[in-house]
Amino acid sequence: MPHVGTGEDVAVAELTANVIPNNWLENANGTQAAGSGWLAAGQVLLRKALGEILPHSYNYPFNPAHTAAGPAIVAEVMKVSYDSGMRSILRDM
Repeated sequence: MPHVGTGEDVAVAELTANVIPNNWLENANGTQAAGSGWLAAGQVLLRKALGEILPHSYNYPFNPAHTAAGPAIVAEVMKVSYDSGMRSILRDM
């Protein structure tokens, strides 16, 4: 899991549950189209989005098209270990 450093304070846009459709997990085409549009717009460097694997978790997609993306670096790469119960859940997804 990478930890990205930007060297400056950047705004994070939050993709909240009230703006995404209830069937977002089953609607891969709609989800991909929304993500592609967000990337192409290049307006926000990071976007807080609901995580799919763990409840109440978030992902922070990084937008390389944003003007602040140039000085960003991978500050750290962390190895994340999952317990055997989590591995079985991930495998079944």
